[in-house]
Amino acid sequence: MLIQGDARVAESREWTPRSEEHFKLSVLRQPDSRTFIANPLPRRLFTFYFQRLTMTVQPRRILVWPHRRFVDPPTEVLVPGPPIVHVE
Repeated sequence: MLIQGDARVAESREWTPRSEEHFKLSVLRQPDSRTFIANPLPRRLFTFYFQRLTMTVQPRRILVWPHRRFVDPPTEVLVPGPPIVHVE
């Protein structure tokens, strides 16, 4: 599957409830990180590693290869929504 679209990135330098939620998810997905964050020095020096950017994508085009046969042409899924407008 390939999703093409317009992306927005919301950067937050503050610790929010959503930041905490992302942090907990990253520890669940990377269990070995618990030993890393257990040490106060690396936790303090590498806080940037646990900061996450929130990306929102408005799909414009979706291509699907139903049987993972990438030599075959993809099927395009129609994306409902406003027409694409390019401003220069």
